[in-house]
Amino acid sequence: MSFKEQLGWIYFILPYISPVQNKFGLLFSILSGRSKYKIRLQNGDVITLEKSKIYNLYCLLGALCFATSYAVKSENKIEICHDLKNKFLISLNDLSYEDNNLLEFLFWGSRFGVNLVEENHNSENFRDKTFRITQDADKKIIETFDGVKFYLDSISAYTIIETFVNTLHLINSKIDWNGKVVVDVGPEFGDTPLYFANLGAKVYAFEALKEHYDGMVRNVHLNPKLSKQIVAINAAIGRDETLDFAVQNTESISKPGASFVYDDKEGTTTRKIKGYSLENAIKEFDIPHIDLLKMDCKGCEFSLSIDSLKNVDMIKIECLAKGSNKIDNILRMLEQAGFSWIVYRQNLQSRRSNRIGGYVYGVKTKK
Repeated sequence: MSFKEQLGWIYFILPYISPVQNKFGLLFSILSGRSKYKIRLQNGDVITLEKSKIYNLYCLLGALCFATSYAVKSENKIEICHDLKNKFLISLNDLSYEDNNLLEFLFWGSRFGVNLVEENHNSENFRDKTFRITQDADKKIIETFDGVKFYLDSISAYTIIETFVNTLHLINSKIDWNGKVVVDVGPEFGDTPLYFANLGAKVYAFEALKEHYDGMVRNVHLNPKLSKQIVAINAAIGRDETLDFAVQNTESISKPGASFVYDDKEGTTTRKIKGYSLENAIKEFDIPHIDLLKMDCKGCEFSLSIDSLKNVDMIKIECLAKGSNKIDNILRMLEQAGFSWIVYRQNLQSRRSNRIGGYVYGVKTKK
């Protein structure tokens, strides 16, 4: 971690440092690049975290700030309660992907007004932002307020918050999705297919990365009723050929960014993935009409053509513009294809211009 990155983490951590007794010692440990952080909490308990877990430290301190109580148990485990009732135990030693997500949810969820309840609580009688943690054998499941379920080891906590709390994909509350067709390009672990299926839509979900596709299938099968409305496809949308994807090297199964458009060599591995043009995907999977084309695919939106949008009524793109790929090119093509469009932002963390990382929503107004 560079000195600049260390300063950046201190900037993020400082607002949530109140639960720490040894504040200066912790900040010095971060700045000096120590391999382990020793944190003495205000109640006298002590926990340790590896340097590589600094994001987890950020989430932990934030979660402790909002806590009504907390206590360190044996073997570096911490129990956190946010509502004087429901308690959640997290092991900080190995920080499994489940525990990492639970910790992330306790922090980010609380920031956006979410409350977590345990398995024995019926969330139907609670508020819309109540989520429930249940157990299936040895796997934790997180359930949204309207009953959509995800394995906690096969979804990013922040993704659930974006989709089901911040309603990132709510385009227009007046739209009746019953019977409509959504083509979802880049559904990752299945949050958006399940979101739109829960609203009544039929969803064709194209996920390029096998690990994400497998997680999506697990989550879809966890929702038997909604699974009947989802067609999961392990392929990319872009061109009719085997595509060379640059996949980020990371230990986390949720975080590998991947793109066949932007070939960032550093820190990536090349992976060959089957691709379809949108036109041929429509033919191959017998998709008669697309009410909404949703795209979050790290540049594959620049493979669209006017002809490919003939049978599309609405389009929503999380645009990633680099080099010669300009958002203006997308907007020009949408106009030529008969769409009216708007550009907006929804990512609270990003400071990039909307020209680089904006969202595009278009509605066909001319046939």
